[in-house]
Amino acid sequence: MADLFSRHSGHHEQMDSEWGVAAVRHRRQHSATGSAWLCVFQRLETAWLEFCALVLPTECVSCGLADVALCEACSGGLRLLCAHPARADASAPALTDVDGSTLLPVVAAGPYREALAAAILAFKNHGRTDVAPHLAGILAAALARAPALLNPEAVGAVFLVPVPGSAGSFRRRGYQPVELLLGILLRRKVLGHGRVIRNGLRPRFRRPWRRRAQKKLGRSARRANVRNSLVVPRRSARRLVGQSVIIVDDVLTTGATLSESARALTEIGAIVRGAVVLAAVPATSPVRATPPVQVNSRWTQLKN
Repeated sequence: MADLFSRHSGHHEQMDSEWGVAAVRHRRQHSATGSAWLCVFQRLETAWLEFCALVLPTECVSCGLADVALCEACSGGLRLLCAHPARADASAPALTDVDGSTLLPVVAAGPYREALAAAILAFKNHGRTDVAPHLAGILAAALARAPALLNPEAVGAVFLVPVPGSAGSFRRRGYQPVELLLGILLRRKVLGHGRVIRNGLRPRFRRPWRRRAQKKLGRSARRANVRNSLVVPRRSARRLVGQSVIIVDDVLTTGATLSESARALTEIGAIVRGAVVLAAVPATSPVRATPPVQVNSRWTQLKN
């Protein structure tokens, strides 16, 4: 009887081992298949872009030179403009407390002017996704510089949370600009160790007669317009609780959108270390240099 039981147990162990090997083999095949399909997709995407460049006329988004998305001169000007990412929260009134202290530190890749402004406008408003690789490069430089400028505690594992556009903007463009740029960095494998992209914000539903475009509003109206406009989905909330987060957006103007993003993330228990943007609209007075500060304390007080 014992011999029969041992043979029976051995048979089950052999089956479990075979099933385990088969499962590992299946996962490897599935991973290899996914990588192969990704490679095929990237090649098709490159071929399609080259075909469009051949058939459809294109010009430099900054100076208008034919047959290039961004000419060498404008590309050099863009790199020079964004050579030194810097803190830009002092120019955003929504991110500054009444006593002048910083509520949320923000790093900008460059000032919103010249080639950078032209590239962002073309990318967001005119479907010029061919300039996305150039913008992704300067965003990568700003993200790399962010830990030193934001807070030493942001050096470890950090979730990068892009600010979503409105549903109407997505229908008009067909893509989310910030998510597209982060996707390029992910494929290039230049995000850095411990950086994870998490689409943790979602626009709250609003009735059509309550929707207003931010770019048409003044400073106070912008803050009122975005108040309670963002929410963190339940699935993302579970993964972001207690995690360090850096918010990523395209342009910093008054800081109202970043302030609302920080509120929504802090409300579910995330630790917002700061934000990174492509460009910051310069204030009337020069942006002062500010040392790294202890962030998230104000948000925690508001929450409590």
